Amino acid sequence: MDRQRIFTFIFDIQILNMQYMGIEFLFRPQTRRSRLYEERLRLETIPDHKLKHYRLPRAMIKSLSEEYGRSSFNNVTERGHAIPPDTQVLVALRFYGKGGFQSELAAIHGVSRSSVSRIIRHVSEFLCSKAAESMTLPKSRQRQMQSMQKFHGKRNIPGILGCIDGTHIGILAPAKDEWAYVNRKGGHSINVQ
Repeated sequence: MDRQRIFTFIFDIQILNMQYMGIEFLFRPQTRRSRLYEERLRLETIPDHKLKHYRLPRAMIKSLSEEYGRSSFNNVTERGHAIPPDTQVLVALRFYGKGGFQSELAAIHGVSRSSVSRIIRHVSEFLCSKAAESMTLPKSRQRQMQSMQKFHGKRNIPGILGCIDGTHIGILAPAKDEWAYVNRKGGHSINVQ
């Protein structure tokens, strides 16, 4: 009989111990850190003097952001901290306009480096799809020459031959190493890129 009491007593102690541990677990502080989200840069918060880094006026950026938000390229998510379309467009425009490292862009705009990579890809695909529907190139050689003359008039680049691998400026054939200055079109030029 004593043996049975001892086993019952030990069993009761183990049950109490498990209950205590269960209650303690409920009141134990969280071991997982809560996530910290940085303040994301929004179009409304950018001062006018800093907007020059994006190379487009505010109205055009706003229009692009709205169009991008409605497009299928924008990642629509039900998460609480999704990156807004205007921030995505700002990240891509800053990358196009100024270049830079993804870590720098991430720090400026308050997103992660991997998000910067995804954003640039999505916005680039969106802009390429828009270019196909809104850009037209001249078909005839005469119209191409007129376009080049207009380009020369706007950019003040003298004697431009066009963009082959970069911007080529036409030159006279040099006496020494003439072969080094022949471009794909058969003319002599200097690549100024």
